Amino acid sequence: MNNTSFSRLQGCLLAASVVAGFAAPAAAGGIAPDLDRKIKSAPGSGEARRVIVQFEDGSVDSEGLARAYHGRLLKKLPLVNGAVFSLPQNALKKVKDSAGVRWVSPDRPVAASGDFDTETLGVDVVWNNPGVHGSGIGLAVLDSGVAASDEFGRCGASGSRVIGWKDFVGNASLPYDDNGHGTHVAGIALGNGARSARAVTGNATEANLVAVKVLDQNGAGYASNVISALDWCVQSRAVYNLRVINLSLGHLPQESYTTDPMCQAVERAVKAGIVVVCSAGNVGKDENGVTRYGGINSPGNSPNALTVGALNTFGTGTRSDDAVCSYSSRGPTYADHLLKPDLVAPGNKIVAVRAPGSHLDAAYPENRVDADPSTPDTVDYFRLSGTSMAAPEAAGVVALMLQANSGLNPNTVKALLQYTAQKLDLTDAQGQPLSAGLSRLTQGAGSLNAVGAVELAGKIDTAKPTGSSWLRASPSNMTTLRGFTFPWCASVLHGKQVLWGDALINTRQVLWGDQVLWGDQVIWGEQVLWGDDGVEQDQVLWGDQVLWGDQVLWGDSSAAQNLSLLSELHGN
Repeated sequence: MNNTSFSRLQGCLLAASVVAGFAAPAAAGGIAPDLDRKIKSAPGSGEARRVIVQFEDGSVDSEGLARAYHGRLLKKLPLVNGAVFSLPQNALKKVKDSAGVRWVSPDRPVAASGDFDTETLGVDVVWNNPGVHGSGIGLAVLDSGVAASDEFGRCGASGSRVIGWKDFVGNASLPYDDNGHGTHVAGIALGNGARSARAVTGNATEANLVAVKVLDQNGAGYASNVISALDWCVQSRAVYNLRVINLSLGHLPQESYTTDPMCQAVERAVKAGIVVVCSAGNVGKDENGVTRYGGINSPGNSPNALTVGALNTFGTGTRSDDAVCSYSSRGPTYADHLLKPDLVAPGNKIVAVRAPGSHLDAAYPENRVDADPSTPDTVDYFRLSGTSMAAPEAAGVVALMLQANSGLNPNTVKALLQYTAQKLDLTDAQGQPLSAGLSRLTQGAGSLNAVGAVELAGKIDTAKPTGSSWLRASPSNMTTLRGFTFPWCASVLHGKQVLWGDALINTRQVLWGDQVLWGDQVIWGEQVLWGDDGVEQDQVLWGDQVLWGDQVLWGDSSAAQNLSLLSELHGN
C-alpha cells in the first residue's frame, strides 16, 4: 500500500470511529456532562452551585425559577438567552426538566492562556505598502483591563486610542489593569511603539482600543462575565465601529460547542458581524513533555471563532526557522471533533507593553524589558509567552484587513487568513524537510501571513452576489519576506473538512455568507474528511493516543502510558 492510500485509510478509520463512538449532544433540556457527574457523585447534596441556565425562549421567569428552587438569580445573560443562578445541587435535575429550559452548565472559571514578530508576519511591509495601520477599526480586548500608557493614550484624553472601557469585575469607571495580562495583550494587537522609538510595536498601530475587564488581579474570572462582556460589545459595536474582539482566555471544554454558553455567545457576536479571535490554549504537552491532542480551550473550540495557536520564531525575523510551540494546544476539539486551531502566530517570548505594579509585573520582574537604552530609568515593556500572545497577533492583522476592505464579514476574514497562511513542514536534524508536514491538528492552515492576507482582502469585491467572480485582480498566491518565498496554503479548514479548488477564492460561494456556521456541512468543490490533507503525520501520529472518555480513537497500542491524557484533561 502506498503512502497516499495508507493516509486515506487512516482518515476513513478515524472518521468511522468518530461517527460510531459518539452520539450527538442533546438539543434541549440537557445538562453539561461535568455538572451531571458532580450531581451523581452526591445526589442529595444541597451545596450551592453557580450555574448558567440557557432557555428555549424569553418566556421563562428567571426570578421565579430562582425562588422555586430556593436559589438566587445572580444576573441575566441576554446574549445567550439565559441567566446565572446560585442553586442547590440537589435541585439541578429538576431545573433541567423545567419548562422552557434548554441547557444547564456550570459557570466555569476562565483564566488567561498564559521582537521580531511584526517582521515575521510581514506587518512592517503592510505598513509601508499600502500603508495600512488599522485606522478607524475598533478592537476590543476582553481581559484583565488596560493600564494607562503612551502606547494607547489615556481613556478620555485628547488623541487617545482607548475609546471605550467597561469593567465587569470591579465596575470601575476608569481603565486599570491589576494583573498585567490585558495590557500586554493589547500592546501586541495595537501598541504604537511610543516608548521604544517604534522598536517594539503592535500590529495595528492606529486601531482604536475598547478595553473590557473580565479577569481579576489573578487573571481569573467566570464564563458569565465573558458572556456579559460579549453582549456589551455586540450592543456597542456601532458606537465604537467594533469589528474585532480578542479573547486570550478560556477553560477546558466539558461539553459540545452547541451547548457551551461561552461558545454560544461567540456565535452570536460573529453573527453580529464581529470577528472573534481566541487563544487555542497551552496544554499541547503534559508535565513530562509528551505531546497530547484534544486540548483546545473553550471558546476556541467554537467553529465560529478564529482560533490561534502559538509559534516560536526563535528571535529572528525570517520565517524559515519558525516552529509550533510544544505547549500550544492541538485539536481535534472535545466532543465535536472539529479541526482546530485555525492557524498559528508568534506567541513565544513576545515583548509588549508592561503594566507597572500589576500582579505579573511584581511576580516576574525578570520579564521586564528595557527596549530603549537611552532611558535606563524607564522600563516600559514585558515579555510573556503563550497562545494568549498569539491571538492578539492575529487580531491586529484582522484590523489591518478590515481597514483595507471594510466590507469583509467574519467568515470571509477567517477564510482569507487561512488561504494565505504558510503551511509549515517538519524538518530533520539538519533542517531538511521531511515527507510529511505538521498535521492540521497542530498548525491549522499554517502560519499567519499578514502581507498575503491584506493583499487578498484588498482584491475582494464584497458587493458581488453568490456565484459570481469577486476578485478585482489576480492574487499573487505566494509571499516573499526577507528573501524567503513561500506559497500560500490555498485551502480552508471547515469543520471536519479541508476545502480547496479553483472556486475557493475566485468565486463567491455560499461559504462566504454572513450567516454560515463553520460547523455546518457545506458541499463546495473538492473536500476531504480527515483524509490526506486532514490528518498528516506528526513526529508521532496523534501523540500515540487520543482518548475521549473510555473510547480510543486512534494510536499505537504500545503507548499505553498516554491512555489517560485526554481523559484527565477533560475530567472524565
